Amino acid sequence: MNSMILLAAGKGQRVGAAINKMLIKVQGKPIFWHSLQHILTSQLLNEIIVVVQERERPEFESIIRSFNSNILFHIAIGGNTRQASVYNGLKLVSPQTEKIIVHDGARPLVDGKCIDKVLNKISESTPAIVVGIPCIDTIKKISERGIVKETLDRSQLFRAQTPQGFYAPLFRTVIHSVMERKLFTDDVSLFEEQGIPVTTMIGREEYYKITVKEDIDRLKTSLKNEKIDFRIGQGYDIHQLCDARPLILGGVKISPVRLISPNAII
Repeated sequence: MNSMILLAAGKGQRVGAAINKMLIKVQGKPIFWHSLQHILTSQLLNEIIVVVQERERPEFESIIRSFNSNILFHIAIGGNTRQASVYNGLKLVSPQTEKIIVHDGARPLVDGKCIDKVLNKISESTPAIVVGIPCIDTIKKISERGIVKETLDRSQLFRAQTPQGFYAPLFRTVIHSVMERKLFTDDVSLFEEQGIPVTTMIGREEYYKITVKEDIDRLKTSLKNEKIDFRIGQGYDIHQLCDARPLILGGVKISPVRLISPNAII
């Protein structure tokens, strides 16, 4: 069984919104709706535990009900930290689950193909997977006063995204062992802390996280481009031949005495 802990208990302060950024509407739908629409294209997920704020539970339940999905949903209440929210979600994960995905609801363009690719790679021998992209910018390490201390080797730097995937039995053990000792900004860091290898998987720039107002504008553009539909096909037409003028196709003279009539007979 495969489960996802979907984090959606943020506040949206850096976006400058008075509500949870997951509930901000883009193209008439909440950002969470767009996230869920893409997630539900997964062929391998069996259940999703959505972690939300208690007061926003009705709104998220309404969005979930708007989808006709066979995936089992549960609602967990978020904690004061990311780790606490993941831990609360983990409590509702099915005991039969072998693979767990932890995912930011604020990454609305991550699709089922990416999720399934992570799930297929998780195993007892590959217990932790992080999706992300190599750094292309030059990264500077700076002091507290903003003075550059050194330039890091970008060939060894990786921008972590989500989904992040885990072998469930080990994930349960790790999260319990480090829960109270240290705070982490992502979930594979718990495995790193324990010296457990974390495997990388190349993601995409479009898997960005909605963090500031400009990201909402970026999402509007992304969704607009997503709707552009292209079709390529083949067809044929039949015309009558006549002897009045030469036959020319594509600027090439095929015959000096036979012309394709401009009026099709079929």
